[in-house]
Amino acid sequence: MRSNFKAVYLLSGLLVCSSIGFAQGQGMSKVATTSFQFLKVIPDARSTAMGGAYTAVASNSEGAFTNPAALAKVTKFDVALSQVDWLLDMTQQSFSMAYSLGGLGVIGLQGMIVDMGDIPETRVDYLFRDEATGIYNPVKHMS
Repeated sequence: MRSNFKAVYLLSGLLVCSSIGFAQGQGMSKVATTSFQFLKVIPDARSTAMGGAYTAVASNSEGAFTNPAALAKVTKFDVALSQVDWLLDMTQQSFSMAYSLGGLGVIGLQGMIVDMGDIPETRVDYLFRDEATGIYNPVKHMS
């Protein structure tokens, strides 16, 4: 009787583990189709050069992006500015700063701005309707 319970527990555990793996294995990557993909881009050069393995060695205000606890290592005042140029006129600017309050702790501030550049669009007032066929075709808008 006891061995039957062990077999049932073992099979149940395997079933649960395999179903978790199956559920997560189905995941769709959705790269470039969801919001906030720019957060995957590392904002500073040192962290990028280390392949993103910067969490343990961060010791300045740039640590605010990877490990906010690293701000505790800031002893006075630190500011970091960064710009990443992407393809197709996309840019990402980031800044971080930290100020030590002595025994009270550290105040940190970070920010990031992403500019996707000009994105061509088709609007209803830019469409042309061929009266003979009734088909709408986008045309370049002439101002």
